[in-house]
Amino acid sequence: METDSRAMLRRRVGALLRRSRETAGLTIEDVAAHLECSSAKVSRIENGQVSVRPLEIREILGLYGVPDARRSALLDLARSSRESRPKWWHEYADVVGPDYEFFVELEDRATSICDYQTFLIPGLLQTEPYMRAVMAAHRVTADVAARRIRFRQERQTLLRRPGSPAFHAVIEENALRKKIGDGGVMREQLRWLVEAGAHGEVSLQVVPAATGLHPAEGRAFIMLGFPDPEEPKVVYLEHLNGSHLLDTPAGAGAYDRAFADLQAIALSPEDSASFIESMAKE
Repeated sequence: METDSRAMLRRRVGALLRRSRETAGLTIEDVAAHLECSSAKVSRIENGQVSVRPLEIREILGLYGVPDARRSALLDLARSSRESRPKWWHEYADVVGPDYEFFVELEDRATSICDYQTFLIPGLLQTEPYMRAVMAAHRVTADVAARRIRFRQERQTLLRRPGSPAFHAVIEENALRKKIGDGGVMREQLRWLVEAGAHGEVSLQVVPAATGLHPAEGRAFIMLGFPDPEEPKVVYLEHLNGSHLLDTPAGAGAYDRAFADLQAIALSPEDSASFIESMAKE
């Protein structure tokens, strides 16, 4: 049975192909004639109703004159939309929701991750004791908590692998001061943040409480960017009883601007490291 993630990936492939065709000044009929297929098939590909084979997409992208770098990114996305083999995150479907599972699939192929958190440390930077304390506060059973922690630790390997995505985190001071577990848990967590921030692909900034209100106040989100700059970014939003993914240019664009504003008002990465170090000593 097809998953929602496969369908969403197909729609992303189709939208990018349609945009490339329009940029090239070609009609659906032009493409159909080149591929020797029906116009209806090209339309179904662009609407995400059917997947496109790598051979077909090479022909299409060659016809559109798409540059090699974009061509490679689109081919990877098309392959992902056809992929049916289980991935590591599928093993945790019993303890994470389908939207979050799909988010992790997108995160796995992202080239940039922008994470804004208001009350908690970003999941990719959480220590195991911190995770356990959060699970306990949410009254998660021991068995489920153990699996969710393993799942999160597996996610965290993303930042240690070759070619890891650029990770930009903006954290409200309140998240650093909120009591999670005992004092030892937070001290270890804060020291790990400083160490992680020293990594070349990790940028960590703090928004001091003294900054006051700002447009993104209280609206935590994670935004993913991809190899193809034409591919819309994806924004992941969590709610009390579920989660939501935004993947339209208009929807994601508002969060892109909000994150840029957050980076501008937050302390620099260097000053943020000093700020967190001083908190760890308190």
